Amino acid sequence: MTTEHDEIHAVALDYLEGWFEVNASRMRRALRPDLRKCSISTDPKSGKVMVCQPNNNAFRMVRLTELGIMKENNVKVDVEVLYVFRDIAAARTTCPYFEDLLHLANFGDYGWRIVNAIWQVTEGEWSPSAEEELEQLMA
Repeated sequence: MTTEHDEIHAVALDYLEGWFEVNASRMRRALRPDLRKCSISTDPKSGKVMVCQPNNNAFRMVRLTELGIMKENNVKVDVEVLYVFRDIAAARTTCPYFEDLLHLANFGDYGWRIVNAIWQVTEGEWSPSAEEELEQLMA
């Protein structure tokens, strides 16, 4: 019998493994259409902490997955289900490149889906120029 923790773990794996496998179906299955995703980074010039990608959404994540910008085989990924209460949950995903904190909700017949994500790169900082490069890819 599948437990809630197993279902949440599977959704988080769809999200992270789907990204590296260039599997848009897995990514789409993991996300609510109204997903909100952003990152936090420190501007190297000013030292100011800033929110990056404040308008990142499910459509954009699926499209970036399709583009295969981080295609890589055998990436070690880890999922930790941190908390479950009735129809809400929190999970943490890690890999060599970044760490995400995920908020998930159970939508009954649609199952568990990621509704919010906040992430940071594991080393260095996410730069505005990297964001500009992504926007050019999307055009």
